[in-house]
Amino acid sequence: MNTHAMQTATTVAETPPTPLKYSELVELTVKLNNRIDGLWQRVIYAHAAIVAVMVFFATADQPYMLQRF
Repeated sequence: MNTHAMQTATTVAETPPTPLKYSELVELTVKLNNRIDGLWQRVIYAHAAIVAVMVFFATADQPYMLQRF
């Protein structure tokens, strides 16, 4: 067994995390919120594009099916 890895693991487990300041928490929250907003916009626009393509290729006989030429 690797004793160095065990010592390092116990040292890391014993040291408490340093608390964040209020300003750091606010900054982290803003960054995460911006990141999530960007990802959600990508998801929404991708789904809107899929629906637009499905409606464009839809026929009265076969709704939401691609036409075969």
